[in-house]
Amino acid sequence: MNKIFVVLPTYFDGSSVIEMVDEIQKIFESNFPELASHFVLVDDSCGKDKVLGNLSSELQNLKNLNLITCKVNQGNQGAIILGLDFVVSELDLGDLVLVIDGDGEDDPKDVKVLINTIKMDSTLDMVLAERGKRVTDIKFKFSLFVFKVMFYVLTGKKWKAGNFSILKSDWLLDHHEIMRAYNSYAGSIQSMAANKIFIKIDRKPRRYGFTQTSNKGKILHALNSLTPWVETIQIRSLLFFGFMFLNFLLSLVIVSILKFIYHMAAPNWFTIVIFSTVSLSLIALNIFLTSQMLISVINLTKKLTKNTVIKSN
Repeated sequence: MNKIFVVLPTYFDGSSVIEMVDEIQKIFESNFPELASHFVLVDDSCGKDKVLGNLSSELQNLKNLNLITCKVNQGNQGAIILGLDFVVSELDLGDLVLVIDGDGEDDPKDVKVLINTIKMDSTLDMVLAERGKRVTDIKFKFSLFVFKVMFYVLTGKKWKAGNFSILKSDWLLDHHEIMRAYNSYAGSIQSMAANKIFIKIDRKPRRYGFTQTSNKGKILHALNSLTPWVETIQIRSLLFFGFMFLNFLLSLVIVSILKFIYHMAAPNWFTIVIFSTVSLSLIALNIFLTSQMLISVINLTKKLTKNTVIKSN
């Protein structure tokens, strides 16, 4: 019997997680009895979520549930990677891995859509939930808009999905170590080569209260999502730097012609143009150099991973 592993990262969403596990388990029993379900809850509150610590008696009776408590806060993406570290050690070919956030914004009812879709097409490696409508406040919508604009400028791609997705074990077993190096689940599944499709799914409101993630955590989460695209960002920043540097040289030529040939002073706004050109060039160069350092770290991590795998064999 093939297995399906459900990875639920949670940060003070214990009440929601308990409900979701129960609902997803019932969906499996009613619609997918051929799949043996296993739940992996990753508590990123480091055991401070008392609700999750005192699991309901109904969940305690589930033999197919593992609760992983982080020693230090990993962030949403780090918590998922930690859960996948556990899952990979239990996977067999033909198994499925479902990732769903524990705050309730991803509706357990939509799990059926993801499973049915990936089962219908044997060539698919994964199915990702493309974000449709979502119920959030204006502050979050504005922050998400800024992130999507920044992401498009840096990568030339559209940010389409979050964590809600289902993967085949064959693909995950081959790519898990690289995903760990990036430390970004949502970014990895969108950037890495795979036979994938996106299904637009609306998000629900949070089931309980407000998110406990700090503004710092949200910013780090957004920046971390860019990691899998670091090589693309590096190339685009270098091209932009070259373009702006050529504009700077052209500006100097124009100023020289005006001053020495036509004996005219450059317009006041021309100084602003040159200053802006130099500033943008320096920003692009800084992004390029930062990307290069990050690529070096990632490549070193990949090499260490490969060496570890070789030794284990």
